[in-house]
Amino acid sequence: MTKNAFRNGLRKSTWLLLAVMFLVGSGFVFAQSSATVTIASGEVIAGDRFAGGQVITNEGTIKGDFFFWGQTITSKGIVAGDAIGMGQDVNLSGEVMGNVRAGGGTVALGSKVGKNVNTAGGVIRITDDSEIGGNLIAFGGQITINGKVKGNTLVGGGNITLNGEFFGDVSINDFGIDESKVQKDDNASLKVLPGTIIHGKLRFRGGSAEIDKGAQINDFQWIKSKITPQERQKHEVSKYIWKFVRLLFTTAVYFLLGLLLFKLFPGIIARTAEFTARKPWNSIGYGLIAFISMFAAFIACIILLVMSLLMSPAFGLIFGVAATAFYIVLFYLAGIPAAIWLGGLIGNKNTNPAFRFAIGLVILNFGLFILDVLGKVPTVGPIFPVCGSIIRFGAAMLGAGALLYAIRQIYLATKEGEVQ
Repeated sequence: MTKNAFRNGLRKSTWLLLAVMFLVGSGFVFAQSSATVTIASGEVIAGDRFAGGQVITNEGTIKGDFFFWGQTITSKGIVAGDAIGMGQDVNLSGEVMGNVRAGGGTVALGSKVGKNVNTAGGVIRITDDSEIGGNLIAFGGQITINGKVKGNTLVGGGNITLNGEFFGDVSINDFGIDESKVQKDDNASLKVLPGTIIHGKLRFRGGSAEIDKGAQINDFQWIKSKITPQERQKHEVSKYIWKFVRLLFTTAVYFLLGLLLFKLFPGIIARTAEFTARKPWNSIGYGLIAFISMFAAFIACIILLVMSLLMSPAFGLIFGVAATAFYIVLFYLAGIPAAIWLGGLIGNKNTNPAFRFAIGLVILNFGLFILDVLGKVPTVGPIFPVCGSIIRFGAAMLGAGALLYAIRQIYLATKEGEVQ
């Protein structure tokens, strides 16, 4: 193969990869994103289904994957592929033949899952009717696991209750880290109810464990916390004081950066503010495009770096650095449009964007800080940091999507002006 032929093949492969990235990401934008999305009983979706909205209900059959995001998600039908998405309330009670990868404030699983389940949320409930064919990985504040898990179970959370049958090993707050390198400061609690059967080994790291006599456990290991409550409280107080001081500084610096961008790029800021106020769900869709394409771009960078060794190593290096810089800047500045949108919700949408940005930035940053502090509240505390993570992710998607939209609109306007 000649060098020119190789370059032509590489160019075609690169364009094909970019096309795939665009088509995959476009599914999120052009998916049905109205307030209510319903797949009726008896309705059959031949391929994948992308759905975004406030209320999403599936009572039919999806022969491909089911991608969802919104406020209330209910799936009582059949999903032949994977069920992937997030929402405030996620309830999957129908059959999923593939994997389940779901997150939200509340996640309830009461279905038969053919493969693995990966879930994170404030409250996670695996009901009696559930049957997981593979492994279960769950992270949350309050986690209750009933039903059957055919594979291994890995759980990270504050309050965990087991009341099902587990055919593999069960690890709770234990992630295979060397004991000598871990400070044993875990105040999590575990309850194993009567009727629970664990065929493998149960390994738990936490402060309290209640194992009912009616439970059947093959082997149990409990790693207890060795730090006194007084030491833990002193450490937490000093840690949050430092976090608050650091938050004041970073908020002030970010606000000044936002004001500078208002002066340098008023057109982009105006378009982002208008787009988020008018179509926030579409803005999140554009943000998901950026999020997905980030991983695809990473793969493309690796491929180009390897292939460029046969041509010019600088080509792959320049592409990799440029792509990395683009995504870092995009997601770092995503907080500006998100804060402007939030400030518009609290105050008047017609006020100056800088004023809305200031209000939204203060509410967003200090609201997330309060959620972090509330994470130490007994029993329900772990719910709040999970909610904070969901808010951070949503704000990043909203802001990044708005920036992408604004840049694209300015580019199209400039291109039309050159053509004319």
